[in-house]
Amino acid sequence: MDQPVQHAVGIFQYDKNGVLTYLRNVFAPGAAICWNAINTAGTRLYTAQTPSSEISVYDLTHPGTPLLLQTFVVSGTGAAPAHMALDPSQRFLYVVDRVGTVHVLDINSTGQVTEPRAAYNLGLPTGTVPLGVIVKP
Repeated sequence: MDQPVQHAVGIFQYDKNGVLTYLRNVFAPGAAICWNAINTAGTRLYTAQTPSSEISVYDLTHPGTPLLLQTFVVSGTGAAPAHMALDPSQRFLYVVDRVGTVHVLDINSTGQVTEPRAAYNLGLPTGTVPLGVIVKP
């Protein structure tokens, strides 16, 4: 569970009856972790720290103790990454920022990200904040 004010990801477990138990918080670098995406294998967690323009990557091999692998600053001034989605191949992470730009991040074999291409400006009217992103095959 994202915890923006605490700059953390809350770690919970559930039992066979679906009862949630809080375990701990895991520190998230940057400011205000707000959004996340998890790969289909359940081994990588991608989080967006909107005010600091960062994406963090966590290893979830041991889900009770996520390991921070990378913190990456997306391109652009004041980008404010927010909504994210992985493509079906799990090779790209699409990030829509709060200024109306789409960032396509490449995911390498370790799950870490790079941004080898320019972000795409959606050309939205000034003051428009996009909400959500869907990636279709």
